[in-house]
Amino acid sequence: TCRSADLITACAAEDLQAFQDHFNPSAELGIVPNGFVPTAGRPARPDPGGPKRLVFLGSGHQPNVEAVEIIRSSLAPKMPEVEFHIVGSASPAGRSGNVVAHGVVDRETKQRLLTSATAALNPMISGSGSSLKVADLADHGVPLLSTSLGARGFDLEPG
Repeated sequence: TCRSADLITACAAEDLQAFQDHFNPSAELGIVPNGFVPTAGRPARPDPGGPKRLVFLGSGHQPNVEAVEIIRSSLAPKMPEVEFHIVGSASPAGRSGNVVAHGVVDRETKQRLLTSATAALNPMISGSGSSLKVADLADHGVPLLSTSLGARGFDLEPG
């Protein structure tokens, strides 16, 4: 398909480069970044001296399922004083120790969880394209702790 296309677009430069590297298409290449419309006003961030709550947003897409496993097996056991909240179909609802999986939630519940979060996690180790959860988190003013792969598709800088 790439070799016969007239135009190839991707939402991240890395994906466009992968198309170029693997298929060497003669088509015009272009980036169409994902975007978002900011909500009116952001809620105040939680008290930095209060309980530490980290949130992960993710659908049942395999890279998100892998990220949830990293949270459950690597991060949560090392930080028992932190609550880890997983939102979305990447994990069925339930609680295990300091990990609370909420499953799919309504907009109000998601807003409440993001508002009460100290920060968001995005420990992605696979995947492509741009991670739309990054735009959603930015829109809510949630600080992000991410792998570089988790921040793909956005021109973010550390700090």
